Amino acid sequence: MLIPALSDSADSAFCANSTINLSTCRDLSAALTISTLDRLPAKLYELACRPRRLIVVPPKLPCKIRRRTYDCKAECYRTIWQGACLTGRRVGPNVEAGVRMEAVRLGIVGCGVIGRVHLHAARTSPLTDVVAVADLRADAAREAAEEFGVPAAYDSAGPLLGDPHVEAVVLAMPACSRTEVALQAFANGKHVLTEKPVAMNAAEVERMIAAKGDLVAGCCSSRFRFFESADVATRFLATDALGQLRVIRLRALAPATTPPRSDPPAWRLMKSLNGGGILVNWGCYDLDYLLGITGWSLEPRLALAQTWTVPEQFQSHVAEGSDAETHVAALVLCEGGTALTLERAEYMASRSEEAWQLAGEKGSLHLRMLPDHSKSIVHDDSGTERGVFSETVWEGGEDPAPVHVRLLEDFASAIRQRRAPKTSLEQALIVQKITDAVYASADEGRAVEIT
Repeated sequence: MLIPALSDSADSAFCANSTINLSTCRDLSAALTISTLDRLPAKLYELACRPRRLIVVPPKLPCKIRRRTYDCKAECYRTIWQGACLTGRRVGPNVEAGVRMEAVRLGIVGCGVIGRVHLHAARTSPLTDVVAVADLRADAAREAAEEFGVPAAYDSAGPLLGDPHVEAVVLAMPACSRTEVALQAFANGKHVLTEKPVAMNAAEVERMIAAKGDLVAGCCSSRFRFFESADVATRFLATDALGQLRVIRLRALAPATTPPRSDPPAWRLMKSLNGGGILVNWGCYDLDYLLGITGWSLEPRLALAQTWTVPEQFQSHVAEGSDAETHVAALVLCEGGTALTLERAEYMASRSEEAWQLAGEKGSLHLRMLPDHSKSIVHDDSGTERGVFSETVWEGGEDPAPVHVRLLEDFASAIRQRRAPKTSLEQALIVQKITDAVYASADEGRAVEIT
């Protein structure tokens, strides 16, 4: 037995070839000592005592892990096994010695669809504890608080931002109102994680950067860079195996399906509420991913683009009054000669199509952003004698379920470690500047400089 004071209701979890017996314990804080953790298999990553909201990190980090939860009468505790791509992740200030990290007390502003996604993710993780929610619809805030066991519910952001129990906020309302709330949050000493798009325009992002001071602030556009394939691609590209990058190409087209059975959300394709359409709904993920896996080394300089709204035959698929684009095609030229081509569309009169490629002078890399149960990364290498030949540098499956949890856990860890989150506001500003230039080019019918 690795955990002392076990009762008769012991359960078993299996990690690789090692067996860990876990059960209820009257004093988990004593049971889960650092010395106990030192005796656990190397692949066990984190043990969390849910009632105390503390996470204990062992000295050795994992290779590959899975998740399972154990709820007990005397105590509620869980083994948190996070995916293979997190090897090397540091939770707390002193991983080598083993530390306890207190959960970050969150406030969620916005209790709509994405707000409830954040609430569910925060409840799943021992690194976050939601202590307050707010929504202009008071009934929505109360219902969310009751469903997720949140102690405080407010009918506006102001009281939540003034709540001394709230350390950090997640802004999950439409983009048109996020910047002003973020500025109020910074003024109240709160860390901020804002949904994507980060803002309505680059000027708003610059205001947030100027106001945040030493507080931690980031954007949710990093969601898909928490998977193993993204880490593999990042490390591979850092080796310079492709040589000087020439073209980064993305084409992702989604066909229209049958008309929706319920009313589509009004904000999604409305410029005044969301800042745009498919480019800010999905293109910000695309740009964050491509800029992120290339180490944020690209310096965009010029954009030439065109956008189109929903085809007439699919008007019934979108909310009345929708005026934002459902199809965007853009060419972004970067310092040093790299060209980034992006085409993203939904409600297409076309079959589905997706292609991601980074092509350099010495080789190319083929990959996909979204998690899937069957994925691969393929490298096209080259040589004088052999010509072009391909090799698979990674293949595997990725469960999409933890995507929102990992986002919040990175934010919480960044707060405790006083570091930048996966995508900082400064990095989100690069994405927003490209976005602004793409829209300006499409509106004006000319190439637009990115400054």
